[in-house]
Amino acid sequence: MTRAEPFTEAQIAYLEREMETAQFFGQGQRPRKSRSCMTAIILSEMGREVTSQEVGRWYSARLKALAGEPRLKHKTPEQLAILEASFYEEIYPDVPETIRVMEITGLKRSQVAAWFCRQRKKLEEEDPDLFYSYTDNTGGLSPQEVALRAKAQWSEYKRSGGDTS
Repeated sequence: MTRAEPFTEAQIAYLEREMETAQFFGQGQRPRKSRSCMTAIILSEMGREVTSQEVGRWYSARLKALAGEPRLKHKTPEQLAILEASFYEEIYPDVPETIRVMEITGLKRSQVAAWFCRQRKKLEEEDPDLFYSYTDNTGGLSPQEVALRAKAQWSEYKRSGGDTS
């Protein structure tokens, strides 16, 4: 992935004014997608082409900076140990295992899923034979059956008060 050119001074000034206006009206968060698209069009007319995704990233980074929060939060050694132990058991954790990892580590479902995805990708690049020996074990279920079973398990977890966010 190549990094985009930085915003021009005029583009940054426009973004800052937009953010001040949003905060004045009590909207201290990222703009909606439609607003980001409009802003991207306006910014593109001021300089290089800008995407709505870049606008959203700029707002997120700026809001975190204003709040004094780090841009990224790294996982603790304890969280990594739990994730790795689970990964060594199964590279495609089922719903109950994902829930167990979420509850122990305090991570969100998306964070756990992303971590497992990155580890599988790394394993596939480093040792394809080992990776494919893991992925051949589907238990005789079709991908559709696995997906339906997982969907039902997540629905049950949410009904019982679990939080997947």
